[in-house]
Amino acid sequence: VLPALYPAAARGLPTLTDKGYAGAGIGIHVPHKGRNLDASTRSRNLAIAALRAPAERANALLKSTWKALRRITLC
Repeated sequence: VLPALYPAAARGLPTLTDKGYAGAGIGIHVPHKGRNLDASTRSRNLAIAALRAPAERANALLKSTWKALRRITLC
């Protein structure tokens, strides 16, 4: 996925990713932990969570609806 993300980040577009891409490079924004975060970091974390929530909900619905998917892990 990183080769697809780097051109957008190089053009200055904010590229939001999840925690798995920590240390990916300049322009790749990952969520930050901690208290007393500045406003831009808090808003970035909120945007990442808002983009991630529908996919997490869909995954939960699929696993609860179809019994065969309850045993699958994607590790």
